Amino acid sequence: MNLNLKRHKLLGLLSDQRIGVELEKEGYNVLGVTFVVILKHLDCNKDELQLITSELYTSDEIGYHDVGNGSGLFAKDNGLTSFSNEKYVKLNNKIIKNNIKDFVQIIIPILSLIVAILAISIKINSLNSRTEKEIKAIEQKQELILEKIDKLEKPIEIHPTEKKNDSLKMND
Repeated sequence: MNLNLKRHKLLGLLSDQRIGVELEKEGYNVLGVTFVVILKHLDCNKDELQLITSELYTSDEIGYHDVGNGSGLFAKDNGLTSFSNEKYVKLNNKIIKNNIKDFVQIIIPILSLIVAILAISIKINSLNSRTEKEIKAIEQKQELILEKIDKLEKPIEIHPTEKKNDSLKMND
């Protein structure tokens, strides 16, 4: 779980305890919550709890409380306000939005580049295909022209069975 969400969850636990004491609900006679209960409620270890609470101490939202059966924490006025305004949930959402925004700002240009490369390669393949067809057509025309030239260059052979008609000679 995210540290900011755990901060909100901790503030919720401490706020419930404080409100219970202030409203003199049955069973609520101690302002703070012990570290044992906090660790169990947040499902974390002492090192992670230190990270969670450091921001809350700095913001003067929680305080150290010596409970009769152990030490713990209690919510200060700023902590109650932060919990009711969902300060850390909003902060977590802002971080998520920024991460998504950063991700999108990286991915969209990459996807655009990929699409452009695909479009260019398809266009090049299309042009290559058309060019190859045009080259084959030109080669076929060239072959026909060369065949015609070869026919024109060969002397006309008269078949031996045919008589040569000479217009100047008289037939006997």
